[in-house]
Amino acid sequence: MNTYKASRVFALFLALTFLIVPFNNKAYGEEKHWAHKEMEYLKEKGILTGYTDGSLKPDKEMTRAEITTVINKVFGYTEKGEISFSDVKKEDWFYEEIQKGIAAGYITGYPSGTMKPNETVKREEAAKMIAMSYDLSRNESNPIKFTDESTISNWAIEYVKAVAENGIIKGYPDGSFRPTNRITRAEVAQIIYNIDSSPVDEPVEKVQKQWMVQSGAYGNKDNALIHVNDLINAGFNDAFILQNPDNNSYLVIVGKFPTKDKAEVLLNDVKSKGFDAFIKEIEVKEEEVKPEVKTPIISKTRTTVGQAQAWARNNGAHERFINVAPIYWEYGELTGINPEVLYCQAAKETGFGKYGGAVKPEMNNWAGIKVAYPSGDRTEDHETFATPDDGVRAHFNHMGIYCGVDPVGEPHPRWYITSTVGWKGQVQFVEDLGGKWAPNPDYGVSIMRDYVTKLYNTEVK
Repeated sequence: MNTYKASRVFALFLALTFLIVPFNNKAYGEEKHWAHKEMEYLKEKGILTGYTDGSLKPDKEMTRAEITTVINKVFGYTEKGEISFSDVKKEDWFYEEIQKGIAAGYITGYPSGTMKPNETVKREEAAKMIAMSYDLSRNESNPIKFTDESTISNWAIEYVKAVAENGIIKGYPDGSFRPTNRITRAEVAQIIYNIDSSPVDEPVEKVQKQWMVQSGAYGNKDNALIHVNDLINAGFNDAFILQNPDNNSYLVIVGKFPTKDKAEVLLNDVKSKGFDAFIKEIEVKEEEVKPEVKTPIISKTRTTVGQAQAWARNNGAHERFINVAPIYWEYGELTGINPEVLYCQAAKETGFGKYGGAVKPEMNNWAGIKVAYPSGDRTEDHETFATPDDGVRAHFNHMGIYCGVDPVGEPHPRWYITSTVGWKGQVQFVEDLGGKWAPNPDYGVSIMRDYVTKLYNTEVK
């Protein structure tokens, strides 16, 4: 999720859990650890520092209070709920963090009335906390299987599959998930790395040494954009244009890396898809032309209700989905948010109005919006709206949190929770919804690639 800026987010948490000392993990053999790359990456970004002995202790387990603090900082939660847990006291350093977790809805505690903040966290517990934090639902038609699936708790199975499907917490090479294993600092580093491969809050240096996978150079920007779109359609979603100020050319970059080894992995993949490419070590002034290959959420419609309905019919949409199209264009006009983007997102979320998952048709919930305080991903954890119009309005209001548009009418309960995130109003492009609306970094790209583009190409007879 390249749009995440997690360095500042994790600073307070890490200040509490790591002592700032010179780092020398090689003395402890940690360079051979499976998560060395991820931990070294975070160390290079200033996110991780070592213990007094110079080690990072990657296999040390983490507590529920520590992971709660991480999640709160990631999402910028500030609202605080009422604590009733018998084992969380006001004098505890994590007291306010638990309050935030309660308000955000992913901390529910145990039947005994405890929260067990100092206990280490099982992998299945971490899966639930993260999946709930993201309001994450999964594609139930996607067969996610683990060799030890029978050992995963019934309450955790869907959360485990959801985070695995989106590549956030993965299984082991032997096909197992090991749900009762305690999650370690190395695994948390892996999760952070999976969420955002470049968690830097400060501006990028204007001149950098990088290993880039280049797939063309053009004197005309429009031609470069065509090449970029071809790469994106082939699955290389991070492709972009880099303007070279030395000769005013436009370089098509498929990816850029701090090491040549990482660039070579992508190079082989690009060539296997039939594109010419090479690795180039380069120092340039970065002027990425990303806004010109991204889609503003706040923008005028490029199509009509009739074309949208024709596209829906061509995809076997349920009549309820076809009938709701005019409401999307009505709220698009009212809010300035692009209606075809949200209509296509609704198609993605509901299977063109056929549903089939936890959200039921009679709930009029077009975007999988959760209740204020969900405890899982069941039907009752999702909001029910009185009418299709109310559901569409809620969809626009929820998206308004992301792109900075005020709500229309009285917002739904979850709006008040999500509107406390630190990145409120900062997501301006559809392609950047990945990692925010849903953890899959491809989420926003998929809306444009798999839905909106095809809508635009639909002929109205």
